[in-house]
Amino acid sequence: ATAVWDSAQADTDGHFSLKLIDTMFSIRVEPDVPYYARSWTIILHGDTNLNLRTQPAHVLVVDNDTLERYASYYTRALDTLGVTWCEWNRPSRGLLPYGQVNRLRAKTVIWYSGNTRSGTIPAADRDSLSRYAQAGTNLFITGQNIAEELQGNAFLDSVCGCRFDSSGWSGFFAFGNRADSLGSAVTGIATLGGDGANNQTSRDVISPAANSSGFLVYDSVIPRYAATRRQLPGSGGGIVFMGFGFEAVNRPGSKPAFFTRAQL
Repeated sequence: ATAVWDSAQADTDGHFSLKLIDTMFSIRVEPDVPYYARSWTIILHGDTNLNLRTQPAHVLVVDNDTLERYASYYTRALDTLGVTWCEWNRPSRGLLPYGQVNRLRAKTVIWYSGNTRSGTIPAADRDSLSRYAQAGTNLFITGQNIAEELQGNAFLDSVCGCRFDSSGWSGFFAFGNRADSLGSAVTGIATLGGDGANNQTSRDVISPAANSSGFLVYDSVIPRYAATRRQLPGSGGGIVFMGFGFEAVNRPGSKPAFFTRAQL
């Protein structure tokens, strides 16, 4: 039998076969980490053998939201920037394949916790993320409950380079820290409404630790830091930590100078 649509699971060598009518088709291949999904449009005339290749992605996006939501807020921003990505759903798939991280072209892991309150970064992942960061992997860690849950933990203080101050910040704007070379370029962001996830109920206030710098603030008069950044010593990677979920970032219509997710 033939069909105009079909799907197949590849074998361990990446081979698969389909029976389709002779016409134009779009083929989408969704490989596992560290490779990124790709699509091809082809015209079939009879039996055809194709050799489809993809490369390791630049970035690994780790979804640790309990219900595995919000990935599109990250992947669409990466698509806008022309950055390829692969995704891992931590709640349903378990521990990351950390052995593949070094194959990422930009050696960068994005970890977000979404609405998760407990287990925002499990202990086994903290150990692995710490080792890879010290060996040069870049980390972007974001979530409204992470700092609160990990307060006093060595991973938060010594690796991420920040301390937990308080939770439940009621404001929904954040601004670039004018005293920071990176933050000074950020006019502002909103974390409520717009085209964001609109899911922030417990924004964490944090403060820089170790050699880190606060680059986003909730309040610039009496500094209340929203995000920090640091470069680990030696050949270590760069780390950005946000006390709120990046998925909520948006530019309100009333604030045309504010940053979008892709700009941030």
